[in-house]
Amino acid sequence: MFAQDACIEAIRRGEEVVTRLRAQYEQGRALVMAALGDHPAIELAEPQGAFYAFPRIRGLTSSREFAERLLAEMDVGVAPGYTFGPGNEDFIRLCFAISHDRLAEGLERFVAFVDRHHN
Repeated sequence: MFAQDACIEAIRRGEEVVTRLRAQYEQGRALVMAALGDHPAIELAEPQGAFYAFPRIRGLTSSREFAERLLAEMDVGVAPGYTFGPGNEDFIRLCFAISHDRLAEGLERFVAFVDRHHN
């Protein structure tokens, strides 16, 4: 019975939630593109789907090491690109489905880390 109630509520109010989340994710994507899109050490195609970006860090040889150091030094978590298949060692994946304040702060830290460590 509870599942049926949830389905009825989703039908009644689902579009409101989808509209709100879509706007939130579009704004998050805009923050990511503004922070990373023109950075000389980063290649980034604008995400067209979900709420993840998959930037390539020029010269990166270990996405795992990059992700571990970024977390340890800057308290910013990303997923190493190698976990998404062969040929992705110089990529990382970051999620922008978080509050815009946290996202902006994380992007600032991310850029500072790249600037400090990029060859």
